Amino acid sequence: MRITRKLLGAGVLALMTGCSTLSSLNPFSSKSKGNEPAPLVELKGTMAVRTAWKLDIGKAHGNQFSPALAGNTVIVASTDGTIARVEAADGRQLWRVKADSELTAGVGTDGNVIAVGGADGVLMAFDMDGKTLWKTQLSSEILSSPAVGQGIVVARSIDNRIVGIDAATGQKKWTVQRATPPLTLRTAPGMVVYDKDVIIAQPAGKLGAFLLATGAPRWEVEVGQARGATELERVTDIGGAPTIFETDVCAASYRGVSPATS
Repeated sequence: MRITRKLLGAGVLALMTGCSTLSSLNPFSSKSKGNEPAPLVELKGTMAVRTAWKLDIGKAHGNQFSPALAGNTVIVASTDGTIARVEAADGRQLWRVKADSELTAGVGTDGNVIAVGGADGVLMAFDMDGKTLWKTQLSSEILSSPAVGQGIVVARSIDNRIVGIDAATGQKKWTVQRATPPLTLRTAPGMVVYDKDVIIAQPAGKLGAFLLATGAPRWEVEVGQARGATELERVTDIGGAPTIFETDVCAASYRGVSPATS
């Protein structure tokens, strides 16, 4: 019995000693002095920024609208159907029109045609004076701003169907249906025209290039890899529009960043 008590006492002492050691190694312990955060550095601005002008165009109401640059002017839109063109230098309004339906996406332009996404999947085009050119019905809701180039308006609907439409007539020239994962974010993956291609961000972290003239695929890369046991953990949708720098295009996904060469 004495031996048992001594062993038990020694075991308790060793356990207590072990706990003490672990506590001293815990970086979050109040007694720990190691791995303390570095002091914050005060950041001082080196450039004076001022507001040149403002323009109230309306509310987005959960949709994503991006202004588009056309020469020395900026074209903007809002959910209530308002579309306006203003001088980039001073914000002077050149014109303002009202589409006959609410808008869900925009603006896309090549300096000749203005394209926006309307309610219930209607794609609308206007000339540079704000006059309606045509309307065409897509398969589902449009959340991504259309892209315009080489006389083609490219639009992507929420079911991941991509269409190329003649910018002059509104007639569909080609359609590409891409696979959609079981779970995606309700977001607006962007598109950008580069030379004879349109580079399109898609669900599942895919970034692909398609020929503007025919919709034929040129290349496709994976931006961020899906990891995890559940569909929610494996979401890797791309957010925002790809950015082109010289011959490279860069895009950011929900779980990673990856560059790709055009």
